Amino acid sequence: MDIDGVDKSTARRIVRALRNGATPVQYAQDIFTGQVPWYTKALGMMSDTAEDKDFEVRFVRAMYGGGKTLFLRCLEATAKVDHWCTAFVIFKHDEVELDRFHTLVTEIARKLVQPTGEIGLTGLLRSAFRTLSKRAGYSSEGGANSLATIERYRQTIVRFCEENAIDYEFGLAIRAAAGALIDHDQAYFDQIANWLGSGSSAIVIDPQRLGSSPSATRAAPTRLKPMGQGQAEQFLRLIALLARECGSKGLFLAFDELELVSKLAARRRDNAFQTLRALVEHHDPILQPPSTCLFFAATPIMFEDPQMFPAYKALQDRIESMSIVGSGEVNYMAPVIDLDRTELGKEDLLQLAKRILALYRKGIGDPPSSAALKIMKLVDAILAKRYVIARPRLLCRCLVDLLDGKLGDDISKDVSMVARELELQHERELQGAE
Repeated sequence: MDIDGVDKSTARRIVRALRNGATPVQYAQDIFTGQVPWYTKALGMMSDTAEDKDFEVRFVRAMYGGGKTLFLRCLEATAKVDHWCTAFVIFKHDEVELDRFHTLVTEIARKLVQPTGEIGLTGLLRSAFRTLSKRAGYSSEGGANSLATIERYRQTIVRFCEENAIDYEFGLAIRAAAGALIDHDQAYFDQIANWLGSGSSAIVIDPQRLGSSPSATRAAPTRLKPMGQGQAEQFLRLIALLARECGSKGLFLAFDELELVSKLAARRRDNAFQTLRALVEHHDPILQPPSTCLFFAATPIMFEDPQMFPAYKALQDRIESMSIVGSGEVNYMAPVIDLDRTELGKEDLLQLAKRILALYRKGIGDPPSSAALKIMKLVDAILAKRYVIARPRLLCRCLVDLLDGKLGDDISKDVSMVARELELQHERELQGAE
């Protein structure tokens, strides 16, 4: 990290986030340490997936505080620079849940970020329509268009849906949304975009509005119901296709806190795993979301508890870590990015500590001289014992406490106390999900 490139305000914000036990989302790359082979290989595989117009699902495994979120945030940041369309989704109890698909649809649509920086599904639709309109010679910037040009544009939208195997309901919605923009009917366009992006409300599409002019048809208006769980694949495919139309290299979707599924009732958990299984087993190249990478982050409970992945053979067979190959080397191309297998060692922790110390000095000021001298002791104390909290999270929190003057002379005792505090905090978070 180039500390000279970080201003005082930014440094304070990073330290403040670490003091609160959180990952500083905007500055993940500034404190990212270690795990370079996993990171480099993940980026390489993403690039191949984009180039091949393929579909990839991988999992990131690590104990609480092991760097899952930081890892994904760094992938997301690099993907944005590399012209991917991205969305980072965090599962939340009663808000964003895998078995209630419309909540996931809403969050993906809300969090989508184009390479241009534009946020949301509505903007993605507009960008895709601008590309498709240029292909048809249609001016979407307010210029005059003949009826023949308008019809050619409408047929371009129809072919886009047909050539990409977009299902009937999504196809109707896309055609109607394009028509709404042609007719300068902003309210109707917003209504359709809301149906696509919320997954919770119904909408009626009148076939009379799908042509250049009203025409006789026996087709009755179609009521599109709220999106259900079974439409997960189609929705992701549509988003991926729209992203490519906008000039994006691919679609990157990160899903964090998957372990909250473990707190659902049995039937709801089954439904969640069915959705996940549909994504993991998606092998049809005709119907796959093109150039799309999905990453799910979870703690070891999801991989080890008999009631979780092991109870679903189709899932277990697909995501089995396969971490060891040959003479015990780590397989960095495995479906599971197992950060626990490559846990940060002493040199990595010291490097992370130096970065945090530099940020602290930049944003807060020089800590007590005695605190800086205790950093090595702090790292040794964290390495000396196995805690429930992983090393990166524990170091970040303890180091900021040390620099703030909150740790005493018995570093080992204080580290244990902080670890217990973080453990209780994590337990409260999980209990809140029940």
